[in-house]
Amino acid sequence: MDNIKIDAILNEKEARWHRVIQLSNEWKEPVIVGSVVMPGPDKNAPCAEIIFRELEEALKRLSGVWPPLHREVLRGVSGPAIILVLAQDDARLLKRAAVGIEDSSAVGRLFDIDVYDADGSPVSRVELGFSERRCLVCGGLVSECRRGAKHALNEVMGKIEEIIKMLCKK
Repeated sequence: MDNIKIDAILNEKEARWHRVIQLSNEWKEPVIVGSVVMPGPDKNAPCAEIIFRELEEALKRLSGVWPPLHREVLRGVSGPAIILVLAQDDARLLKRAAVGIEDSSAVGRLFDIDVYDADGSPVSRVELGFSERRCLVCGGLVSECRRGAKHALNEVMGKIEEIIKMLCKK
């Protein structure tokens, strides 16, 4: 991936974080950001859209429990994302629900649901007693595999494609 693309992705993610802070200040409520986990340079590959549709459906279930106050979909070089503010002021409760979604199905491993409290601080799954996310390829900790570049891109993409094929058979 060239430096221009990396810079564009990082700039977009920073802009998304600034949007979270803006919405936190505006609504005085936690903010949820759902994004697709897509390794490699093309964050908008066709499979990213399939994963994003599943993410949107999962977040609609949360919106059924707590009414949405704000919803926006972002599309750019860092891939599709959704930002929600729900009528629920307990960020830790929202994060528990998000972890439940992420951990409840194979496709849930292909997206991240981040929750920020009303001050814009991220709520970590580990601080709530959940384990770190696991690697799709080996089952180890994602943080260790990513940091150590333990798996080739084609290996990770192969696992993602397996999950999507399984999803499409439903």
